Amino acid sequence: QLFTALQQIVSGFWNHKGEWLAFPHERINALNMVIGGISEGEKVIIWCKYVESLRQISAALPRPALYYGELSENQRADELERFRGNDCRFLVATQATGGHGLTLNEAHYHIFYENEFKYSHRIQAEDRSHRIGQTKPVTYIDIVANAGIDQRIQKALGKKEDVVRSFRREVKKTRDLMKL
Repeated sequence: QLFTALQQIVSGFWNHKGEWLAFPHERINALNMVIGGISEGEKVIIWCKYVESLRQISAALPRPALYYGELSENQRADELERFRGNDCRFLVATQATGGHGLTLNEAHYHIFYENEFKYSHRIQAEDRSHRIGQTKPVTYIDIVANAGIDQRIQKALGKKEDVVRSFRREVKKTRDLMKL
């Protein structure tokens, strides 16, 4: 719960016991800078962890396709078709919903606006574009706040570990050192 609260805060919000609190953040600005460096004709998938982030991103982009758990199966299928068409450049999806079972080889760029705490979720999201029919290399870009929680997540994912398991191991190591 602590990690979730910290990650939400660096993403500009916190759902504290049902009350939504807003915080200043630079993630949307960072996202826009990253997108500005990608050729106009390229399709882009933006992965986020929270529906609130998905809403913030969709408000900042021109008519993105959305893929998340609150949409029905039919609505998700319609959004995917829109993304696959010529009039939609961005797919904004939560890793929990879009990270499994989809083929998304239309996109050669994946931006991870936020990362999940589990390494397996990250790999599943990356694998959406590694399917038969992919003709170009895929580029993955992470938006990382200069905050302890984001840096801890990146460090754990870089070691192919789950964040919580990594943290517990560090705590155990510290306790063992204190006993000495």
